[in-house]
Amino acid sequence: MSTTATPHLTDEHRPDLDWLRVVAILLLHLFHTGMMFNTWDWHVKSVHALPWLEPPMEVLHHLRMPLLMCISGLGTAVALRRRSLGTFAGDRAKRLLGPLVFGMFVVVPPQIYLERLQRGTFQGSYADFYPSVFGFEPYPAGSFSWHHLWFVAYLFVYCLLALPLFAALRTASGRPGSSAPRRG
Repeated sequence: MSTTATPHLTDEHRPDLDWLRVVAILLLHLFHTGMMFNTWDWHVKSVHALPWLEPPMEVLHHLRMPLLMCISGLGTAVALRRRSLGTFAGDRAKRLLGPLVFGMFVVVPPQIYLERLQRGTFQGSYADFYPSVFGFEPYPAGSFSWHHLWFVAYLFVYCLLALPLFAALRTASGRPGSSAPRRG
């Protein structure tokens, strides 16, 4: 009798996906930081343009979103193997909506504030600016936005919209290689 247990799907951890996420977020930060220094239009710009950044940023532009989508899809597949659809939806709400709300009230407002200061459309302290976020008037007219966190919001919506597809793929006829009877 063997003493080595076969790992169960609930014990599965994917450090490779963790590292891919780290790399993707690093590339995302580098890209968005570089946007301040290239000659493309952006929210906040440095007076010191670095045009040599544009070729590598063009590559990052075409790589970063497909990489994030691929990682998200792989993470979804792993999560669905060890969760019910209801648990998966609740987990996505906790993992995506919490950070999205935090970002909309803590991370994004300073970006809008700096943009408005640089463009001369607001004068005053951050303490004077911040209450405008709670007017819930969408950016650019107002100060309420998810800005670059759109991916998180969209990912949550995509996960919910795909729940019926995920449910269908869990059926015997929805599994790859299944021998479901054909109609004909």
